[in-house]
Amino acid sequence: MKMRLSRKNLVIVIVSILILGLGSFLFLRPNSGPKFDSIIIERGDLIQKVEVVGKVKPAQSVDLEFEQSGKVKSISVKVGDKVASGKVLATIDRRDLEAQLLEKEASLDLVKADLAQSVKNKRSLTDINTQTALRTELENAKLNLENIKLKAEDDLKSVYNDAQNIINESSTQTEISFSNYKIMQERYFGGYGSEDLLVQNGKNDIESKVYGSQAFNIKGSKYYVSVANSTVLNSDIDKALSSLQISLGSLRDNLSVLQSAINNNLSEVSSTDEDLVTSESSVITGQLSEVNSAIKTISTQKITNAKNISDAQTKLLTTQSSFPTDEDILKKESAVKQAEAGVLVARANLSKGVIVSPFSGIITAVNYDEGESAISNQPVITMISNAGYEVEANVSEIEISKINVGDRAEVVLDAYGPENKFMTYISEIDPAETVIDGITTYKIILQFENPDSQIRSNMTANIEVETARKDNVILIPQRALFIEDGEKKVRIFSNGNVESRKVTLGISGQDGMIEVVEGLSEGDNLITFIED
Repeated sequence: MKMRLSRKNLVIVIVSILILGLGSFLFLRPNSGPKFDSIIIERGDLIQKVEVVGKVKPAQSVDLEFEQSGKVKSISVKVGDKVASGKVLATIDRRDLEAQLLEKEASLDLVKADLAQSVKNKRSLTDINTQTALRTELENAKLNLENIKLKAEDDLKSVYNDAQNIINESSTQTEISFSNYKIMQERYFGGYGSEDLLVQNGKNDIESKVYGSQAFNIKGSKYYVSVANSTVLNSDIDKALSSLQISLGSLRDNLSVLQSAINNNLSEVSSTDEDLVTSESSVITGQLSEVNSAIKTISTQKITNAKNISDAQTKLLTTQSSFPTDEDILKKESAVKQAEAGVLVARANLSKGVIVSPFSGIITAVNYDEGESAISNQPVITMISNAGYEVEANVSEIEISKINVGDRAEVVLDAYGPENKFMTYISEIDPAETVIDGITTYKIILQFENPDSQIRSNMTANIEVETARKDNVILIPQRALFIEDGEKKVRIFSNGNVESRKVTLGISGQDGMIEVVEGLSEGDNLITFIED
């Protein structure tokens, strides 16, 4: 009997056969291994670089300032001027400093002359006749000084004796005149009118000057005269004279007020009393003149005595200098050195008021005008040198170990673009760190190999420092590396198998390539990527 399959059953059979066939294929086919990318290892050149951004700066830039404050006398430059080294750029008014220097130089000349004279005198003592004459002159100078002192004492004593008589006479007169003043006040001006009060106030003023005031703890002239008569000391006589000067002055002024009051009331004042007040006023004026004269005489005598004694002492010192000892000459040599030091200090102070160009260059800033007051240690003029420009940059602590003085660097200035490259070399690496935004960096300075007029201060510089170069070495991409058991390794496809190899590495480049010192050979098939 012939069986026929329906279309539905036929489809099921065909699908089943296809599934069994595909499964058998997948199960029975040989294992082809993991998929990977690889390259053939070659030799090449490798350059290691450090990239940083810096700024162009003048090779020399300086803020110049006065070391002393003062009024600006002259500014001899303006911004943009080219100046030579040593040129005077600015000064302040130095007349007082110049005067001090002249004074110090004059003092130096004096002590030098004194030293020269002492040396000359010491040499002259070798002659017996000269020595004898000088010793006679010395004894005469000593005797003259003693005589001058005795005369000064006698003269001063004489003027003080005269003053003693004057203070007693004047003191007596003050009491008499005050008594008469008081009588006139009580007789004619005991009321409450304006003139009465003026005269009464005068009486109180005179009384306090002559007799003092217990309420205010003030001693009057009568007290000081009593002390001077008791001690007969010059200092007490001086105090008595001064107090009498005040008392007599009060009497003179207030007697004048009393006279004016009497003149305004002549009908009430007797002519006898009027004449008495006039007489008292004249006497007091005379006594005050005598006291003033005594004070002046004492002062003049003291000045005369001091001058005479000083002249005699100078004569003695001059004569004594004719017999200089070795110690005297050493002291005078020391005085000369001290005076020379004073001159040097004065010259140094004078120079502090001058600004001089420390090198040849260009003025970039002038901060003061003539006539303005400059403050010490504040920039007055800024200048840059003719030595050209340099580049300053800060390198991170991670990269600084790769950099050395002398390394060459390629610089691109933003102002001129990448098509204009400038070659430089590192001339300086700052040993001290600079912290910028919390990051430790180290400043480096680069010098242009070929100075160019296009270069300007403060331009932004993109720097590539060539820190190492290796030629004809085995290179591999860094992505081919992996770490296994703490060792750096790569995978090699060899004879149909993938194998791991330990490698020793050298320097790395900016393009992702790294040098292999040991572990690989040129021509090896290096796996750069493999599926897990």
